[in-house]
Amino acid sequence: MGSVYLCGRQQQCLGQRQIKYQPVTPSLSGSGTYSGGSPFTVRLRPEQFAQLQSLIQKALQDRTAHKVNREKGDSAIASGKKKSKIG
Repeated sequence: MGSVYLCGRQQQCLGQRQIKYQPVTPSLSGSGTYSGGSPFTVRLRPEQFAQLQSLIQKALQDRTAHKVNREKGDSAIASGKKKSKIG
């Protein structure tokens, strides 16, 4: 599974039993000064990966939390070709 969780412009990628955090840099931020910190990668144990994978699938399937338009403070999850905006 290759899921991407987006919070604003920051991105957390889940795949190959790891989470990769790619923060916003000042050059990409709306203010020109905001920094999301340092990028990092975290390895997950198989049970952590399975639990996170299950939570992502539940969020994608629970359409009650999905939004048509993504607004400030909203997040988005993409898994394969399926993408959902969650408030």
